[in-house]
Amino acid sequence: MVLLIACVNISAIQFARAAKRRSEIAVRAALGAGRRPLFRQLLVESMLLGIMGGALGVLFGVYGVAVLRRTLPDDVRWFCDVDSLAINTRSLVFTALVALASGLLSGLAPAWQSSKAQISSVLAESAVRIAGRRSHFWRAALVVSETAMATVLLIAATLMAKGFALLATGQQGLAPASLLTFHIDLPEGLYPEAQQVRAFDNRLLDQLKGLPNVQSASLASGIPYSSFENTSDLIVRDLPAAAGQGPVAMVDSVSNHYFRSMHISLREGREFYTGDLSTSLRVGIVSQSMAQRLWPGQSAVGKQIRMSSASAENRITVIGVAANVQNEIYDRSFRSILYLPSEQTSTRSADFVIRSEGDPTQLAAAVRSEVRSIDPDLPLENLQSLDELVRSQASALQYVAGLMSSFALLGLTLACVGVYGVMANSVTERWRDLAVRMALGAHSWKLLSEVIGRAFLLSTIGIGAGVLLSLGLARVLASLIYGVSAWDARTFLTVPRVLEAVAWLACYAPARRAINMDPSVALRSE
Repeated sequence: MVLLIACVNISAIQFARAAKRRSEIAVRAALGAGRRPLFRQLLVESMLLGIMGGALGVLFGVYGVAVLRRTLPDDVRWFCDVDSLAINTRSLVFTALVALASGLLSGLAPAWQSSKAQISSVLAESAVRIAGRRSHFWRAALVVSETAMATVLLIAATLMAKGFALLATGQQGLAPASLLTFHIDLPEGLYPEAQQVRAFDNRLLDQLKGLPNVQSASLASGIPYSSFENTSDLIVRDLPAAAGQGPVAMVDSVSNHYFRSMHISLREGREFYTGDLSTSLRVGIVSQSMAQRLWPGQSAVGKQIRMSSASAENRITVIGVAANVQNEIYDRSFRSILYLPSEQTSTRSADFVIRSEGDPTQLAAAVRSEVRSIDPDLPLENLQSLDELVRSQASALQYVAGLMSSFALLGLTLACVGVYGVMANSVTERWRDLAVRMALGAHSWKLLSEVIGRAFLLSTIGIGAGVLLSLGLARVLASLIYGVSAWDARTFLTVPRVLEAVAWLACYAPARRAINMDPSVALRSE
């Protein structure tokens, strides 16, 4: 869209140049120059402009690549070889083709119009007057098309930026801003027995709960947004499955009150409590999505399942159904999750979560102190709020949203410059007409309203066409990108108003300048 807006701007400049060269073209045609050579010459001039612009763009591109290398967020660098990011032969060939196509596209219509000029009419009248009449349609088409493209670009960019922002916020029901998280790996050499692991976890949780402003503390083998992966094939009682096609779930070992700490509501059944010990009945809680997939239309409570790696007697009885939780920024589908009590399935690697009444990061020093009081040599990793964890995972989305916004701003700037240039040229071509009418006593405010009104009408038509195109584009974006609404009333009402204001300012400046001009100066210039 930015490229098309730039091509429209170049076309407007080419039309303005063609208007001033109509007399020259007519004289050359009168001296025997054919229409095809004239058309070819004008088109080559446009393509040369495109090639030179492409060459200059390559220089900016080299600098842009250097900026990307320095500013790419860490989670992009993690899977992207930034050092290999460079302008290569393919990039140069692509740039050359785009430059040639842009020159061809932007110069085609002006060259065609100039090459078919009627010799007698051009030589008989003033070039300015002729240009004012003949280029009326093309000038209007440029204003309409440019404002339409700017409208589509801004609406699409706004919708996508809002979708990215929604992705970057994470699941707000978890209230991540009041959660402090950290990770601990217990070395097997110091904690060889499962009973020792459980003793450490319980002691640390008891000490964390005693810290000031702490509402609750719990642990899990993996919390949301921690990139935790631990899937297992399941065998479901009374649910036959073909070989290799059985249900799969992510298995998460959690402590008592975990769901309360994470603000995950229970849809059915009960939470884990202190009576769910390793010697008790093996129990589990399933996510709502898992319950709906395995037992649609039925209650999941009381159902029995087991992991394929466990023995037949180690069946797990479902005692509750928990609300769905988003586990990753980039994955909006809800996984099947099987929660098991940590007393029955201890884990050496655990994420601890602390729900605080105030700013959870203020507890960081106290948390470190409590961990050192139990084991001074134990490393404590990723001590941060869940909100910070979500933001770090979403840094790439925010970066892309920033790029989208910058290109939308560039498109808006180009549209403003283009509309201003077209209107300024239009007013300049009407200087003689305006000067005569002012000399005959026409009021300046009436001429001003006439000039602005016509330009305002063209921009309104363009914005209306852009809104209609955007409605169709929004439906496509809504089906492809999470968070993009097919009908975002605020966006579809705000963007046209902004563009109308921009168009009005672009029209007002050249019109006001023409009205304040001395009529005698304009008439003498003719």
